[in-house]
Amino acid sequence: MQSMLIIDTLLISPLGEIPLAALGIASAISISQSIGSKKLDGLAVNINKSIDVAVIVSIICAGLFVVLYFFLPSIYPDLEAETYLALSMIVPLYIFLPIVRGYNKVHEHILRALGKTTSVFKINFIGQWVISIPLCALLILHFEASIFWAFAMQPFEEIVKALPFRLLARKSVKEFDQAKMDELMYDDDK
Repeated sequence: MQSMLIIDTLLISPLGEIPLAALGIASAISISQSIGSKKLDGLAVNINKSIDVAVIVSIICAGLFVVLYFFLPSIYPDLEAETYLALSMIVPLYIFLPIVRGYNKVHEHILRALGKTTSVFKINFIGQWVISIPLCALLILHFEASIFWAFAMQPFEEIVKALPFRLLARKSVKEFDQAKMDELMYDDDK
């Protein structure tokens, strides 16, 4: 089981996180530049395109995880049979995780660019510390659920956060106007 955690930590997690984080940051930069240049025309279109690109890249990452799964025995030829069995049990989670995580990451960064940093923190805190971690502890410690359920908490947590991120992003984009933009802007000369 320890070798499975090493594979997760060293191989799978960074592969899915890096491109998705980069997309979210790129979206935030693009939105921030629009706000900084005081060009709100097309902001909603820019945000929708960012979300679309994030979903497409997330699906590509998920597809790469499918391919990676078939190459794991050649990458790690000395793993025990039960490790391969455990990996085959959680592979659907790793295939699905980048899709929902990518969707959430781009929403998080969009919201931060729109000045909703505290709201992003609250959604992440509630999703992870109030819902996901206690539920995982309950499943593992009380119900003695299999390791699959511990890994299943990652996509579950992202699913829990997806709707609040989506609703808040849509609301924030609709409400974003010149006054909101001026709140985000600061000028030392004034």
